[in-house]
Amino acid sequence: MVAASTRSAPSKFTAAVTVAELAKCWLQEVARHQVRASSLHTYRKVVVHLIDGFGTRRVRYVGPEVLAAWQSRLLDKYASFTVLNSRKVGRQILAEGVMLGFSRRSGPLPRAPDRGIA
Repeated sequence: MVAASTRSAPSKFTAAVTVAELAKCWLQEVARHQVRASSLHTYRKVVVHLIDGFGTRRVRYVGPEVLAAWQSRLLDKYASFTVLNSRKVGRQILAEGVMLGFSRRSGPLPRAPDRGIA
């Protein structure tokens, strides 16, 4: 996700980094270099859902329960395709946090239970 030369540079984040801080950085420094402008626009809209859901929470404290509750709230308001896209982008952002050492998690991020999302 992040170029090897960037990984060795000192991080501007501390262990107290929030989901909102990581998401904004990920959009600017990772995603915008990997996707078309139209996809980046969609990612920005999705990040709003992520930040509204648990943006103030420290990355290291985001676990399966937080993700499941967030997804459930989104499914109450939005179409399943919107929730699926939100989850995919959220997974990429949180995976970046794991790679950068902001989470104690190891292994893949948990998948949500099937609630009719295609």
